[in-house]
Amino acid sequence: MTTSGNSDHSVPGMRLTLRDMELLQALHTARYLTTPQIEKLFWRGSTMGRTKACQQRLRLLHEHGLVRRIALPIRRGDKPKPYVYALDRKGAELLVTELGIEPAEIDWKTKSQEEHYPFLEHLLTTTDFHIMLTDACEQTGVVLKEWIDEKELKSSNNVEYVTLQGPQGGSVRAALVPDGYFVLAREGKHGLFFLEVDLKTVTVAPSQWER
Repeated sequence: MTTSGNSDHSVPGMRLTLRDMELLQALHTARYLTTPQIEKLFWRGSTMGRTKACQQRLRLLHEHGLVRRIALPIRRGDKPKPYVYALDRKGAELLVTELGIEPAEIDWKTKSQEEHYPFLEHLLTTTDFHIMLTDACEQTGVVLKEWIDEKELKSSNNVEYVTLQGPQGGSVRAALVPDGYFVLAREGKHGLFFLEVDLKTVTVAPSQWER
């Protein structure tokens, strides 16, 4: 997204760069990002030493209360997984004062058993797809004209509803929101796509009701 670049933003004991501010904004949008995802998004132009530089900057942001990190559970004997990062209170406050984001729109508070958050893997997988899509477009000359994730789709009321008939009669109104929406362009042509991430949480042999 961006390299480093000085900005006028600062917190006690730390001067923030433009990349820092964009990273905080990305965490607001994506909610969760792993260390490798942050490296791929914000150290794209770097080569040697970029992993160490990314880790050191994240450690500094964490120490100053701008981001919080989540250690994912592992099985005994397995290697530690990369940290997952999210906004912390000071990072959220900075987005409010400097970028004018409404406080109610920012989700920064720690959740109970967050490392086991049911949708955490789903959100991270969606971000992985976004990164791979961006890389593929750059390599093939296709332009990623627009990307909207589930959170933004919900906030902009881009929701469709369907009526499902219950197994015992009656009906229920269900919202349909894709995990992402994106537009690709090449040679004057545009393609509009909806993304649905499947982590095999649906029964292989669904009942009539589930279908």
